This record gives sequence, structure tokens and C-alpha cells, in this order.
Amino acid sequence: MATLFLFGAGIILGAGTQWLTSAAPAQNPYSSLPPMAEPQTSADVATAIRTDDARALSRLVTNQDLLNKLHSSLDPIIAVSDVKFLGAADRTGMTLSAYVVRGRDQQGNKIIRGFVLSVQHGEVVGVN
Repeated sequence: MATLFLFGAGIILGAGTQWLTSAAPAQNPYSSLPPMAEPQTSADVATAIRTDDARALSRLVTNQDLLNKLHSSLDPIIAVSDVKFLGAADRTGMTLSAYVVRGRDQQGNKIIRGFVLSVQHGEVVGVN
């Protein structure tokens, strides 16, 4: 009985000491960006991807290099079933919009890929 009491007292004393001597977690050194609504330009790009409208996509993203980056972001998806907007943040006029694409590859396997569109002055200027 004394051993059990000593064991319990040791746990309580150890937990109390740990709680008293633990430092508070450090503040996050990175400030968070304020969330914002989905920009219309990136929403139009997402709709073009969802509906497999290559003509509208090429009209919205005029830079061939950006189209290639978008294609590599979605590779190996060949049939898109859903495009979901995750969120957007703005910093000094540059809006980053995040999306998740669900679809299937050539073998019919379900694939999920994500990409981020950089929008500035109503035009897509980057793809990550």
C-alpha cells in the first residue's frame, strides 16, 4: 500500500513540477495573411478546368509557360471530377488562391492534386 501511495505521489509531484517549470510555446514568427474571397479570375480558371474547356483556359491564362506549369500540376489526371477552392490570401496586391482537383488517371485510379494560382490585377501571373 505504501508503494502504491509513493508511486501516485511521485506521478502527481512530477506532473506538477513539469507544469510549473514548462515555458509557454514560442510565438509564431510568421504573421498570417488575412483570408479573402475567391478572385473571379481564378474561379474562372477552376471552372474551365472542371468543364474541360481548353479554349476558355487558354483565354484566361495567356502565358504558355504558365499553362505548362498548370498542366504539370495536374498531371497525371486526365478526367477531372471536381475542383475545390480551399482559400485565398492577399499580400501587397498579389492574391494566392489554392485549389484541390480530384480526378482519374489513365488506369482509372482516383487521383488528388493541388495547385495555387497567383493573381495580380485580375490576371493569372503564376502557378505553383
